[in-house]
Amino acid sequence: MQPAAVFERRQAGRFLFEVIDSGNIAEITAFQQWWMDENTADNKSAESLAFENQAIYEALSNWDSLGMFGLCIRLDGKIAGYALTAAQTEDYATGHI
Repeated sequence: MQPAAVFERRQAGRFLFEVIDSGNIAEITAFQQWWMDENTADNKSAESLAFENQAIYEALSNWDSLGMFGLCIRLDGKIAGYALTAAQTEDYATGHI
């Protein structure tokens, strides 16, 4: 059985995909801060991830004016991940985060 099918079967009813909008930006920002804290605790990655974190913060802070779109996934009601994208043409989009 494919890993995605196993995940879906084991986690059925626990996860939900959601469009990113002004109603969940604050939660996604808090998730990003938690992720940064967890992934820079050893200080080996802190400097390189700081630039990426700043870009993510700027994108989320200016969400409406940048014209970006994205999805987040909730697991047991909490943000567990997200993807930020922007349209390049009418047919193509670029995933940024």
